[in-house]
Amino acid sequence: MNVKKHTVTALLLSAALLCAGCSGFPGPSAQTGTGSTGQPDPQTAARPEADGDSQGTGPETGTEETENGDSLAEDREDYTASDYDAHYNSLFGEDYIRPWIDADIQGVLEQSEPADVKNDFYAAINRDWIINTKIPDGYSSYDTIRERQQEVDSQMIDLLTDRTLTGPEAQITQTVYDLWMDWDARNEEGVSALADIINDIREIDSLEDLTAYQSRFDTAVSSIMLMDAYTSADLNDSSHYTVYVDPMEFILEDPYYYTYLGQGGYTMQPVYTDTIYKMLMRCGLSEQEAGQIISDSYSFEYDVARHCLTTEDRYAEGITDRINNPRTLEELASEQGNFPLTSMLKGMKMDTSRTYNLTEPEWLACMSDLYTEGNVGRMKAYLMAQNCIEYIELLDRDSYDLYNALHQEISGIQGQIEDETAAYNCIEDYLSRPIGQLYCQKYVSADIKADITQLTNDIIREYRTMLEEEDFLSEATRKEAIQKLDSIRTKICYPEETKDYSDLRIKSKEEGGTLTDAMMVISQYNLETGIANINQEVDKDKWKYPPQEVNASYSPSENSICISAGILGGSIYSLDMSREEKYAMIGVAIAHEITHAFDTSGARYDENGNLRDWWQPEDYAAFRKKADKLIGYYNNVIPMEGMKYSGERVDTEAIADLGGMKCMLRMASSIDGFNYKKFFESYAHLWCSVSTAENEWYKAEQDSHPLSYLRVNAVVQQFDEFIETYQIQEGDGMYLAPEDRISVW
Repeated sequence: MNVKKHTVTALLLSAALLCAGCSGFPGPSAQTGTGSTGQPDPQTAARPEADGDSQGTGPETGTEETENGDSLAEDREDYTASDYDAHYNSLFGEDYIRPWIDADIQGVLEQSEPADVKNDFYAAINRDWIINTKIPDGYSSYDTIRERQQEVDSQMIDLLTDRTLTGPEAQITQTVYDLWMDWDARNEEGVSALADIINDIREIDSLEDLTAYQSRFDTAVSSIMLMDAYTSADLNDSSHYTVYVDPMEFILEDPYYYTYLGQGGYTMQPVYTDTIYKMLMRCGLSEQEAGQIISDSYSFEYDVARHCLTTEDRYAEGITDRINNPRTLEELASEQGNFPLTSMLKGMKMDTSRTYNLTEPEWLACMSDLYTEGNVGRMKAYLMAQNCIEYIELLDRDSYDLYNALHQEISGIQGQIEDETAAYNCIEDYLSRPIGQLYCQKYVSADIKADITQLTNDIIREYRTMLEEEDFLSEATRKEAIQKLDSIRTKICYPEETKDYSDLRIKSKEEGGTLTDAMMVISQYNLETGIANINQEVDKDKWKYPPQEVNASYSPSENSICISAGILGGSIYSLDMSREEKYAMIGVAIAHEITHAFDTSGARYDENGNLRDWWQPEDYAAFRKKADKLIGYYNNVIPMEGMKYSGERVDTEAIADLGGMKCMLRMASSIDGFNYKKFFESYAHLWCSVSTAENEWYKAEQDSHPLSYLRVNAVVQQFDEFIETYQIQEGDGMYLAPEDRISVW
C-alpha cells in the first residue's frame, strides 16, 4: 500500500532545513526519529521527486574500507575519538575538530558551564531556551520550526472539526479525520485488514504464485512489493515524465545497517523484530511461524542490502550519474533475468512508458539471482513483515500502542501525541493537498505573499551580483550560472491554481467506510494519478508541496524555489518584524534555497532542470576544490564520542547554509545602522533545538543537513562580520583563521 509515501514521497526527511528538491526546514519528529515522513531528500539523496504514485523507499549509509578490505565500521564500537582522528587524518589531512559540544542533546547544557559567545555562540545564545524547553510528549525533538508547526497544527485541526465547511476537500479530509478518531470502530475492525493481506501472502505456494501476486493491480494498491515504481520528471528531459524503478524498502531503513549494526541498527533491530512478532501473532500466526518469518525476512533483506545504495552512497559525489540509467521496457525485459519486473510494471499499469530509469541496476541483478523457488519462503516472509510495519498505525488501539512503543524505544520519545494531532498528521500524510486548499482559503494572507515576493526578488537580484563578482568563474560559466539564476521559478506562499477532488470519494462510517478502506481508496487514487502522468509533459508551475508545510525547498528538475505559507509565521516571520530578524530568518532561508541551484548536486542541472554539464572544466575543478575543503571541515567534526561526521553527506546543505548567510550579509552591508548583533542572534535562534540523544545520533548518521549547533557555529565563524561584531580573537572557540575558512560561493 504505502499510501503515505504515495502522497509525500517528494517531501523530505523533515528533521532538517531547506533541501534541494525536498522539504527542508526541520519539521516535527513525531513518533519517529526521522520526522513526519522519514524520507530521504529526493535529489540530494539521489531520488527524483515522485509525482503522485510512488511506492517509496527508505533512506539508505555506506561503509569505509580498511586496507585489508574489512569495514572500519565492524569494529566501530571499540574505537575512541583519537582512533577516529588518526584514521580520518590519514584520509583527509590536517584535523579541524570543532571545539563545541552538541548542545542540541537534551540535558547536555544543564551539565556544563555557561558558554561565552566567543567560544560557543550557539550554546551561549540559546542556553536558556534549550534548558527551559521540554520536548513535548510524542516527539523526539523540539525547535523553532516545531513551535511554528504547532500553530499550523492547531489551525488544521480547527479546519477538520469545523462542520460549516463544504465542498469535496472538506468532505474527504473530515471523513478520514472522523474515521481515524473512531476508536470503537477501529477496535471492532481489529487487525482484519492486515490479516487479510498476511493470509493472502501465506497462500503463495510457488514462484509462479508469487509472480502472479506481485503482478496484480490490487497488490500495488494494498501491499508492499519487492520493487518500487513511480512517475517523476526525467533526469535527462525534465519537461516529460518517466517511470522510475527503485529497490524495495528495508525494515532497518538503511542497507548499511545490515552489514554493520551501528547505533541506529542496534537500536532498531530488536524493537522492530519484537513489534513484527507481536503483530504476526495478532494476525493468528503461531509463535513458531512468526519467529521463522522474522528470521527469513531479515536474512532476505541482508542478502539484498549488500547490493543497494546506502545513505552514504546517495550523498556521494557522482551519485546523480550513478542513478541515471535510462531504459526502454524491452531493455528492462532483457536485463531482469528471473525477476518479473516487467510483469509487475504491467500489473501496476506502468508498462506503456516510452522511457524508464532503473536507478540501481545492481539491485535488479541481485533480485534475478534471488528470485528462485528456494527463496519463495523468504520473500513471502519479507512481504509479511513489511506489511506489519506499513499497517500498524492504522489499525486498532493495541496496534497503535505497539506503534508508539516502537518509536518511543527507538527515538527516546516520552509519551505520545494527542489523538487530534495524530489524526491531523494522518491527513497531512495522506491528503496534504486537499487540506492545503482549505488552509489557503482561511489562513493565507495576500499581504504576506506580496512581502515575501518582494524579498525574494531582492535576494535574487543580490545573488546575481554575487555571481557577477565571483572570481573563480570564467565568463562562459558565469553566463550559464546567471542564466540559471534568472530562470528560477519562484513559488511563494500558496499556488494560484486549485484542483477538483470531487472524483475522490471516501465513505463515511455511516456509509460503511473504515479507516483502512479509506487508505485503499487514497492509495488507488494516487497510483492512478501517477499512471495518468506517463508520457505526459511536466507542468513545472504546478506545486509539488502543499502550502501549509512549515518548509521551504528547491527543485532541481524544475529549477524552482518554493516558500510555503506554513513557514511564514511564529518567530520565523511576521510582517512587522525588524529588518535584521527578517534577514536572519526567512531571508537566509530563501537565499539558502537559491544556493541549492549551485550546490554540488544542483550544479549538475541546467536552467531547464535537465542534467547537463554547463561548466568549463577548469571552473568546475575550482568549484570542487572549494567543496572538498568544506567536506574536509565537516569530516573532522566529532559531534558525539565514538562518531565521525560525514562531510560528503552534508555538503549540499552546508553549501546552501553558507551561501544563504553570505547573500544576506551582502544585502545588510548596504544598510546604514544595520544591527549585526541582532541579526546573528536571530539566526542562532532560528536553529535552536533540543533533541533526545537517540534522535540526535540518528540525524548525525542519516541526515543530509548539519546538526543544528553546527548550522550556527560552523556558519557564522566563516564571516568577517561575525568576527568583528563579537571581537573574536585567535584562541577563542569561535575563531577560525582566514586561511582555514570555507566559502564555496
